[in-house]
Amino acid sequence: MNISSDPFAVQTPEDISAEDTVELFVDVFADFKRVPKPGHTFLNGPRGSGKSMMFRFMLPDCQEIKQEKKLREHDYYAIYVPIKQTSLNIVDLERIQRHANLLLNEHLLVTYIATRTFNSLSKIVNSDFYSSPEVNQETVNFYNFFIQKVRESGYDKVIDSLPDDASASKIFEEIENICFRLKNDVDRYVRSISFSEEPLRYNDSICVYLDFLYPLLDRLRQLSFMPTGPIFLLIDDADNLSTTQTLILNTWVSYRTSARVSLKISTQLNYLTFRTSSGITIDSPHDFNEVNIATLYTSQKDHYRDRMCAIVEKRLSNSGFDISAYEFFPADKVQTGKIDAIYDKIKSGEISTPDAYRATDKSYRYAASEYLKSLGGPSKSRMTFLYAGFRDMADISSGIIRHFLELASRMYSAERAALEKAAKIKAHESEQVLSINPSTQSRIIRNYSEEYLHEDLDKLVSDDSTSTGTALKLRNLINSMGGMFEVILFSESSTRRVISIALTHNPEPDIQEVLKLGVRYGYLQESTLSNREGTGRTRRYTLSRRLAPSFNLIAESFAGDKFITNSDLRAAMKDYKSFVAKFKTKWLSEDKLRKENGQQTLFKDDENN
Repeated sequence: MNISSDPFAVQTPEDISAEDTVELFVDVFADFKRVPKPGHTFLNGPRGSGKSMMFRFMLPDCQEIKQEKKLREHDYYAIYVPIKQTSLNIVDLERIQRHANLLLNEHLLVTYIATRTFNSLSKIVNSDFYSSPEVNQETVNFYNFFIQKVRESGYDKVIDSLPDDASASKIFEEIENICFRLKNDVDRYVRSISFSEEPLRYNDSICVYLDFLYPLLDRLRQLSFMPTGPIFLLIDDADNLSTTQTLILNTWVSYRTSARVSLKISTQLNYLTFRTSSGITIDSPHDFNEVNIATLYTSQKDHYRDRMCAIVEKRLSNSGFDISAYEFFPADKVQTGKIDAIYDKIKSGEISTPDAYRATDKSYRYAASEYLKSLGGPSKSRMTFLYAGFRDMADISSGIIRHFLELASRMYSAERAALEKAAKIKAHESEQVLSINPSTQSRIIRNYSEEYLHEDLDKLVSDDSTSTGTALKLRNLINSMGGMFEVILFSESSTRRVISIALTHNPEPDIQEVLKLGVRYGYLQESTLSNREGTGRTRRYTLSRRLAPSFNLIAESFAGDKFITNSDLRAAMKDYKSFVAKFKTKWLSEDKLRKENGQQTLFKDDENN
């Protein structure tokens, strides 16, 4: 068994080899069928939800290993285009009149994508399989077509002739270099206007999508060694584009080119606009398909748990562990035994519940929440509740794969350090990590939750540049929601397992900005449900289950929503301590009326035992 490395170490997909990607990747495309199919697609989800890993797996080097087929037999050719760590968003271009600004930004996008395209191809065809005279001649012909398009763009600088013995890889490398020079035309121009009070005339090349990039990509598909299916442009982290560049990308989406060139656009739920450069909007499903990872996995928790189990067990197996995810991350037996005892009493009818749960999965979940409620007393006693076991970890990760892996990695490191410390004291060789102790799991989970509630939110507040203090309002809202749900859980209400708010009316614009920020950073998950009147749908916002330990909540399952008005939301966003205190007074007063009307506590005389 190999225990020399952490099975759960998180790497950025760009840094993972094709072999490791295929070895680690669990096929999730059954959940997201539209992503690997022809057609423009927006793939939305918080950071860490697996978007970039999906894109990495779709690249041709991974597909060759996975499918064990040559490139020409693949269904598509994918090109990875990361936006986050580029210099595309150039503020100085905003000084230029609108039409020129659009053209120059489109030139930047087009030449950047072209550079990524030919860099990809130069690496893919760098093998003996692509060294035949026929492939070389095809590539030379493509090069000549490329030069024609370059000249049509207005590029008038000298371009050296290709060496007679240039391989296909070297030809694509030369095309990449020319694309880089095309991009530099605008880069140089931007540097010149940075020191000028007035915009200067631009006299170099202009490359646009329909006249330059699209014809090149379409011609690539005709090469004998390329797939006959579409080319996929995997635009990763597109919410980092400027507004102008977003308008341009949307304009490309509006074109009817997806059968040959499909745009796969990932966002972290902060895409700036769905308008095009002409002012019209693109819409789903008319212009594109939309996939929201968080919505799917949080609405189908069992499905996400199964996917996460497969990911964990694949990583464990690759590291030499012959063990299930549930065995490696066990629940606490003592605590589970106490919850089982409550469940048995509910099942037998010895304990009656206000909502008449019996021998169902719901009753077991109800028993778990009632066990936590039975701890009662000061918050210190509630801290004895252990968040442990694979199910708890999957629920607390809130549909975000990276949350789970970071938790698992920290637990593995802590468990290994504890074993090494014990071995050092006893002066013998350290034991292997065969599972993670429940107390270690709970400690790491609670720390991870507190880090998210305090350190991460505090950083968000300190980095907030809005004049309205949107991040501060979000921090107050999160604390208000958590405090409110804790009050409900420890009350005598029949529906105590609440972790969502439902809006009685559409949120006002400033409130909507706070809610959007919460969704973007994963603190809230947005969905809809039937309104109280049964006449339509209203918005629901679910608190991230990663925060459950910070408010002594049960992460596994919740049965109800708390309807809330715009005025209540404003109060929650202003001062969470005041909001929770007022809510507690009102709720407990109503609690008293509920008891007087005959609603009994689940535990009666043996509560807190």
